[in-house]
Amino acid sequence: MGHMGRLQAARSHLEQARKAYSSQQHSTYIFLAGFDLGVFTLAHLSHAMGYLGYPDQALHLGQEGVALAKSVGHPFSQVAALSYLGDASPLYGDWRAMQVASASAPSLRRT
Repeated sequence: MGHMGRLQAARSHLEQARKAYSSQQHSTYIFLAGFDLGVFTLAHLSHAMGYLGYPDQALHLGQEGVALAKSVGHPFSQVAALSYLGDASPLYGDWRAMQVASASAPSLRRT
């Protein structure tokens, strides 16, 4: 919905998804979807909040998504969370977040 410009509706749905997420079932989510749904929920909610004019909340949600991705230990979810945080950093006016996200992602690659 957020990609269609329906930011308030997206926010509402993403907040519901966030409440429904269970970190104890993250391996099930990864198996079914290929990524952790909690991480992507936080990433998309971060973007919606940024576009709605709440930069501090957006930054906090993006950082929370990165922390969740680290705790899950799923490399794709980790890189995605960092990517979303970096992409949204202009919304929060925090260019340092983009630099940190960009510098962190390569360390997650598998050799």
